Amino acid sequence: MKDSRKKRTGANSQPHDVFFRSVMKDVRVARDLIRACLPEDLLAVTDLDGLEWQKRDYTNTVRTESEIDVLYRTKISGMEAFLYVLLEHQARPDPLMPFRILYYTFLILRRKGIA
Repeated sequence: MKDSRKKRTGANSQPHDVFFRSVMKDVRVARDLIRACLPEDLLAVTDLDGLEWQKRDYTNTVRTESEIDVLYRTKISGMEAFLYVLLEHQARPDPLMPFRILYYTFLILRRKGIA
């Protein structure tokens, strides 16, 4: 069975994916989205002024490419932290989505030397 998924970067990107990534590279936009989504208690200890855009592409043996849609580094309660924003637009539910999220998180931790 042929895998119909396309690489999501470069010329094969869907217009909404390209738009989301380009908008979210603007730290002001990311700050506003994070402010709107985080619970107040977590927001109170998160350094939104220190947001730093992080590289988002990882390769693996399961798929040609995995994507970390938006990843920022900052500090939460004075400690290094990562804020990972994933907005998925899919035609149908993906029962493996929880495992994809777990795998993406592992890739972030491995890249940062934590795992």
